[in-house]
Amino acid sequence: MNFDKAFDLALTFLKANIVFALWGHPGIGKSALGQLLADKFQLEFIDIRLGQIDPVDLNGFVHKDEKAGTFDYLPWARFPLAHTPLPDGKKGWLIMFDEVNTAPRQNLAAAYKIFLDRMVGSHKLHPRCRLMMGGNLVGEGLAGALPSPLVSRAAHIVMTP
Repeated sequence: MNFDKAFDLALTFLKANIVFALWGHPGIGKSALGQLLADKFQLEFIDIRLGQIDPVDLNGFVHKDEKAGTFDYLPWARFPLAHTPLPDGKKGWLIMFDEVNTAPRQNLAAAYKIFLDRMVGSHKLHPRCRLMMGGNLVGEGLAGALPSPLVSRAAHIVMTP
């Protein structure tokens, strides 16, 4: 579907807090559509290139509690957690995991918890945080197919010129 129709459908998913994915040719406007959605809903736009980070960025960094003799994972500061105050002048966040289908498998596996449980490690994302994915069509450039746990738990929009 064209940009305008994709935008309208994405609005519906965003209002319903449904994780969705935008698919299309390189340069078609997937990232721009994400930014426009964030602007329309007064959300802080966070663009994460899934293929350019490490799995630990998604799961959290190991933190040892010397006193208790245990460890936990500290989430990346880019993720708005349940206790994070709203950004000035914003009503929440929209995180776009871009280039999702060019990411290494270990990054996709690490992202499952974020997409499926809306958690980073043992920390809940803020309730006003919305999630979306973006990627090129399978076979274009480095783009491959997503694993079925991600495919089956997201709505999909294919953009055309």
